[in-house]
Amino acid sequence: MIFYENRIRPERLDRRRSFPRYNPPLLTLLKEIFPVNINDDAFQSEVLESTLPVLVDFWAPWCGPCKMLGPVIEELEKEFSGRVKFVKMNIDDNSRTPTQYGIMSIPTLIFFRNGRVMEQIVGALGKPELKRKIEGYLS
Repeated sequence: MIFYENRIRPERLDRRRSFPRYNPPLLTLLKEIFPVNINDDAFQSEVLESTLPVLVDFWAPWCGPCKMLGPVIEELEKEFSGRVKFVKMNIDDNSRTPTQYGIMSIPTLIFFRNGRVMEQIVGALGKPELKRKIEGYLS
């Protein structure tokens, strides 16, 4: 029979280990770099009540064109940081909002400004075309 010896000294066993706290600026930076994933409950506050224009990407994990569009949206989010808010909504997990806006196929992008739909785009777009559309809404 093998016995293992505890490597922690007995006087240290009752001490509580303290972990460093998370760094809020880092979390803020990550939120600025990556699109926010929202659900049906957060749609009102994150999109309709937003002070910035919002581009909503309706997608699903099994959708090939959605996967191709993901990196494009992340790049555009970096370029338009602070001017446009980018959010993603998984239609498999959230059915109420896609039904409300008549989402029949994915990927679908909807551009909102002041809580109103400005344009609905169905299908994957290239970065230059999508960038041109976003710049058009900002001017």
